[in-house]
Amino acid sequence: MNNKKNTAVQYVKLTLRFFKEDNQWIGECLETGITTYGDTIDEVQKELPELITLHFNSIEDMGDMEDCLKKNGITLLSSNTPEKIDISAPYLPGAIYEPYFKDMVEV
Repeated sequence: MNNKKNTAVQYVKLTLRFFKEDNQWIGECLETGITTYGDTIDEVQKELPELITLHFNSIEDMGDMEDCLKKNGITLLSSNTPEKIDISAPYLPGAIYEPYFKDMVEV
């Protein structure tokens, strides 16, 4: 018997870039412009997704999600999260790029 829940989740794919500037690590979401900084990359990698979630929750509470996604060129996707991700982003020497998926709506 298959007990797996059969629901689809709509999500957005975002590109996170992390780089060191002087003695600080900086993390930024290329699609939204959300940034943070910290003393370690681990700190920044943990905080940036939290800030993105807060941002989208606030936008949703205001009822402006559709406009926000359109303004930032973000597509709402509704298939399974891909296993292989290609990232197309401006080159920054020494930067670390990571895909980030944010669940938006359960269908």
